[in-house]
Amino acid sequence: MSSQESLEEKFNKLLFDTNKCSNAANWKVLGQEQDGFVLSWESKDGMLKDSHTRVGFVDLEYKNLKILHNFGEKRCLVQATVNKNKSLIGYTVKTGNDLYEIFLTSVHERKENRISSSPTQAAIQFLHRTKDPVFTTDDIKLKEKFLVFMHQQNITLNQVELSKTANDKWFQSSSISSDIIVRQFSWAQWDPHLQSLFYVSVKATPSRLMQGEEDEFERVPRPPQPSLSCLQFHDDLPHETVLNIPLNLPEGTAPPVGLPGPENQYCENPVPLKIHDNTLELSIICNSKGLAYVCHHYIYYGKEGDVEIDEDDCVNFAYSVTALHHCCVIECVISDVPANLAYNVLPTFVLHGEQHLLVFASDLFTHLLDVGSAHEPCNHVIISPPLTLPLYPSPLNNAPVKLGALMLDLSSLEMFTVKVTKSQLSMSFRFDHSCQNRIAILHQLLQHYHDYETVSDLMKWLVKSESRNLTTAKLIQELLVGTAYANATRNIPNDALPLISILPLTTASKQPRAGVVWLQQKELWNTAMTLLSPQQRLVPYRADTWTRLWDAAHSKPSERFSPSHVADKLMLSLLCYQPEALSRSSTPLSPGAGICSISSALPDLVRSSREGGKENFNSQLPFQESETCTASKQEYVVAV
Repeated sequence: MSSQESLEEKFNKLLFDTNKCSNAANWKVLGQEQDGFVLSWESKDGMLKDSHTRVGFVDLEYKNLKILHNFGEKRCLVQATVNKNKSLIGYTVKTGNDLYEIFLTSVHERKENRISSSPTQAAIQFLHRTKDPVFTTDDIKLKEKFLVFMHQQNITLNQVELSKTANDKWFQSSSISSDIIVRQFSWAQWDPHLQSLFYVSVKATPSRLMQGEEDEFERVPRPPQPSLSCLQFHDDLPHETVLNIPLNLPEGTAPPVGLPGPENQYCENPVPLKIHDNTLELSIICNSKGLAYVCHHYIYYGKEGDVEIDEDDCVNFAYSVTALHHCCVIECVISDVPANLAYNVLPTFVLHGEQHLLVFASDLFTHLLDVGSAHEPCNHVIISPPLTLPLYPSPLNNAPVKLGALMLDLSSLEMFTVKVTKSQLSMSFRFDHSCQNRIAILHQLLQHYHDYETVSDLMKWLVKSESRNLTTAKLIQELLVGTAYANATRNIPNDALPLISILPLTTASKQPRAGVVWLQQKELWNTAMTLLSPQQRLVPYRADTWTRLWDAAHSKPSERFSPSHVADKLMLSLLCYQPEALSRSSTPLSPGAGICSISSALPDLVRSSREGGKENFNSQLPFQESETCTASKQEYVVAV
């Protein structure tokens, strides 16, 4: 289920309210900043026949649009960025011979500075400060930093100085200085909210010692290995490497010779800003609460050697999600996918609320992965039938709704919210006969959606239509365990919250799912070693995304009780509890002959009480009854 909102109509309204102009066309989103989007459009002034390109900035939260620059002619802009005070614009132009050129323009000076040009994909991105600088001199100056990306070449950190005049206008007062911070990268992604740069580069691994025939050690060189790194930028401090993960990536998604693939080698979607070609598809999803996902998809086929693949052949479409905060990786394989479809589809990874990751490819598959911080990853749902959505939406992972995913379609300029609703889960429960998928759906409805009415309807339908199915008993067991856990998490007192991690969560199995679509989960070793520890940071122990991720990766969850273990303990505890004979203030007896004798003597005690009155009854009891009511078994079980 999705709700769409047309951004083009909203942009036209904002432009008319700002500039009383209504002849804008060809709207494009060129970039995303911390507080909004950078736009371009074409418009005409007066009696001019030709339209010209303009650049502006829109803040959807406060609903305002600011016109920043007018080129006076048409420009083929593929990406743009602005600084925080909207005084500098950086943009990338793609010429007719597929040459990328990067320019820097001052809003008030109307002067262009050509930064660089590259035959490979290029982009520019400003760094944003979390706090405004404090000026102590009469001559107000400001240093702006920005990154310049050139694929397969380098990433540079540039700096330029601005001066403020008496009429509150900023002008460039120094030349641009540049430093190379990354060399020979194959993939890069910028996170505007965390001010973090992720990139993949090939690093030489140290050689290892090998013992030869004459018991002499020799150094054997190792092949270079790609690694994923992250640079964290700060306001007044140097940048630091907070993440460095060795990658073991399978073959990319580039189609074999003779098989039609994507028309363009580069994808020109600037939201989120990525610099790469179609041979490596990675997505990094992070948020400020310490959740981090490394998402990758690839294609392989079960043929050895250089065998030609036809359009009608079937291949295996696969993806993996590495949850760094859980130190595990979730893998999925969709087999028997037509090759022409597999090499032209691009899966989307987007946060669905705070606890789920939605992975989908339109009309091919839709998976709801339960990988949040509430509990360990489990009960991943396969939605049947899959959702029908735009082919290449851009996920906006830093603004998740409570239960849903926010995405932007750059081709149609529509922003839409995708929600996996209760009705879709109910339909998947009836449509899919997999026991593990049905258990996962019950888990979602009970513990994440808190919809007991839908669960009741599903169980009534199950008992009525599939009462003789061997899996029905497992689903009823999941209903009991899931309901008990959901009630415990809502009613448990604050001083007992640590007990939540050892209560039985679900009856789901961790074994791979059989069939065309299957999921499996693997544990990672030494994931915490890839993170920079809090004491090694530039500002030690300052809380941010990476310190929270460090804490999550180092906190090993305790092993949960099994449902059978809890049932045995409850039965043993109930044997020690005699509400018919003991008051609340008495001490329960241990199970044994004493309890059996008291239980067998209870009818005689009751009979004698009827014959001789209350005095005779109390004289035969081993204690003086002081309360007229005792706790019931139900109250006792709930208390335990």
